[in-house]
Amino acid sequence: MIYAVIWFVLICAIYFTLYILNHRTPAPEGCEFESPACAGCHNIACTHRKDDES
Repeated sequence: MIYAVIWFVLICAIYFTLYILNHRTPAPEGCEFESPACAGCHNIACTHRKDDES
């Protein structure tokens, strides 16, 4: 049982460390999201679409 707790804590620590390091890494040039309003997928529940594009 103690080995399971140790593995769980170790995996969580690795996950959170990598998450924080990834969050602090700046995005490379040319990786910007051009337009949050698109009509490519025709999903009416998409949060990137504007209301006037329906």
